[in-house]
Amino acid sequence: MVVGLEAGWRIRSHSPACALASRLQGLLLLVTAVTAAGGLGLLAGGARPRELLHLVYAAVAITALPVSTSISTHWGPGRRGLVTILGVLVTLISIQRLFATG
Repeated sequence: MVVGLEAGWRIRSHSPACALASRLQGLLLLVTAVTAAGGLGLLAGGARPRELLHLVYAAVAITALPVSTSISTHWGPGRRGLVTILGVLVTLISIQRLFATG
């Protein structure tokens, strides 16, 4: 949520991404990857998900923000902020689907 709010602030103020933006995005990626690693630990321990969509949702949650950021590297600050918000939304929806799938 914080990454999305920061991107919204960038859109509103028409300012380029700063070091804080990249740190927040890195933190989001780290937290998502650590959570996915915990799920892989459960999988290795013998617990199986009810649906294999867990693997798809986890892959989408981990890759959505880095892919959206790399696609918009050469775009203007407003468009980059919008794409960052879209990447965050995809990540949050994927995480929500992970919890809803069970």
